[in-house]
Amino acid sequence: MTPQQVCVQCDEAITNPICTRCLGQEMEAWMRERDESLLPRIELTTMSFAAYTHEVTRCILCGKRMSVCAHCVVEEAADALGREEVAEELREQFSY
Repeated sequence: MTPQQVCVQCDEAITNPICTRCLGQEMEAWMRERDESLLPRIELTTMSFAAYTHEVTRCILCGKRMSVCAHCVVEEAADALGREEVAEELREQFSY
C-alpha cells in the first residue's frame, strides 16, 4: 500500500473510497428526512475535508481525488451534530 492510499486523518487504509462530496450528499439527503436544522453541520464537516487530496486514491462514485476515509468523515459529522441520538443513527446508517 502506498502512502497515497492512507487516510490523512486516521492513517488507516482507505477501503471504501467515497469522497467527502459524494458521502456528504448522501448524508445530507438522509438528514433532510431527520432534522433539516442540522444540515449546516453536515455541510461544514464535509467542506472541511475537501482540501485534502491524493494523487492515487479516487472516489468510486465520481472519480475525484480524495484522501480522507468515509469512517473519519462520518465520525466528524456525527460529532458535529450535537445531538447524540441523531449522531448514533448517522453512525449506524453510514457505518464504514
